[in-house]
Amino acid sequence: MTNGREACERIAGRGLAVLAGMMLAGCGGNPGTEPVGLTFATISAGEFHTCGVRPNGAAYCWGGGDLGDGDSTGSAKPVAVSGDLAFATVSAGTGHTCGVTTAGSAYCWGINQFGELGTGTTMNSKTPAVVSGGLTFAAVRARATQTCGVTTAGAALYAHPNDERDLARAIAELIDDPRRGCELGAVGRRRVETELAWSHSIPKLLAAYRAALSG
Repeated sequence: MTNGREACERIAGRGLAVLAGMMLAGCGGNPGTEPVGLTFATISAGEFHTCGVRPNGAAYCWGGGDLGDGDSTGSAKPVAVSGDLAFATVSAGTGHTCGVTTAGSAYCWGINQFGELGTGTTMNSKTPAVVSGGLTFAAVRARATQTCGVTTAGAALYAHPNDERDLARAIAELIDDPRRGCELGAVGRRRVETELAWSHSIPKLLAAYRAALSG
């Protein structure tokens, strides 16, 4: 039988929009909690908490620990992350969360015992704190006690158009460098989740239909 945590991770892995208030056992809430009607474009399930990004970029978290709302008591219902930031994606770790805004800035919040927030200190943060360095990120991944990210500068591999040999060279380069292949895969998934997902395509399709019908 699939438990609540596994169900949340399966949903998050497929990048499907879900109702955040549908609290599954082991995913931060209590069984039977009524859904609050929030629709999410992406969701990330961590060890003790879950976070999601709505289609408008607003981030919400629920579960235990620091949820980015300025409190550290946790919540059985989704709470809005402070700062009025527009996130493209978020990644929930064990005791901290990181996200990339639509402008490419990385922010983290939560436990910072080993410097996993990337702020240059080991001070915890109850609200999003900008990652130091002035880098523009394509994706970040929060883990147990560390965070990794790939910048936009390292998120591309060029092959000359209509050149089979150069394409083969690029593919071989990725095969020989699994880490870079994973990084590019993360960037590709982020693009699907933030640009190509159905929730982002609906407004464009509706606008096209309206234009066609009005003409």
